[in-house]
Amino acid sequence: MASDPTEIRKNSTEVIRVERMRYRGRDVIDVRTYAELASGELRPTHKGVSMATATWPAVVAAIQKALEGPVPDQDAAADGQ
Repeated sequence: MASDPTEIRKNSTEVIRVERMRYRGRDVIDVRTYAELASGELRPTHKGVSMATATWPAVVAAIQKALEGPVPDQDAAADGQ
């Protein structure tokens, strides 16, 4: 059984849905992009990731670190500097 999903509007036609569920007997958290059809129905896309719930604290910590750091210069990254 899945938890009540949290939805974050990505753009005018997509939402990011975050939900905790059981998948093949494992406790996972799924973060996935859903596309909104003309009928208003949301359909999952292939864009997303599901990982064991125990893995997510490390992922959240890595995201926090990325948010707190400086934004790299795209030109320097492309040049390999």
